[in-house]
Amino acid sequence: MKKKGAIKKQLAIVNWKKRSIILVLILISILFFVFLRTHQVSGNSMLPTLNDGDKILVWKGRVPKRFTIITLEPMDNPQESYVKRVIGMPGDKLDLKGNSLRISYLTNKVEEYEEINVTDGVAMILEGQNEIPMDKYFVLGDNRSHSNDSRSMGLINRTQIEGVVGWRYYPFNRIGHIK
Repeated sequence: MKKKGAIKKQLAIVNWKKRSIILVLILISILFFVFLRTHQVSGNSMLPTLNDGDKILVWKGRVPKRFTIITLEPMDNPQESYVKRVIGMPGDKLDLKGNSLRISYLTNKVEEYEEINVTDGVAMILEGQNEIPMDKYFVLGDNRSHSNDSRSMGLINRTQIEGVVGWRYYPFNRIGHIK
């Protein structure tokens, strides 16, 4: 009699553990779909940081910081999704001379800057602006010679940002956090 009771008790514990594991897996899956999305890099605009075909995880809805990598939906091609690095943030100072744009910002109380050549169209849009407006960003590809970015697209809106890139999960030999 005691053996039957002990076996029933062990089976109940095993069933409880199985149910708990299934519940945890379901919760993790729900959280994954709510807060994360996957993205496959297409092209060479982010070399050497990201290669064509790399698969990455993107944190949806996060507000980017300077130099973080984001995915964004370009205004002129909403079916696409680009991967770029945030260079200019809301409030950064702009100084435009012809097609030469200087973006100034503070890092650890030290003023730093980026000098970038922009297209005539972007220069016309930025003419007269002395800082990056709220909810606007200036983004660049790491491979500057092969990137369609803010130099030709102009500032991007916060609403275009899909999320902040967190991890590369493929190829397996390059798995890890993205900086």
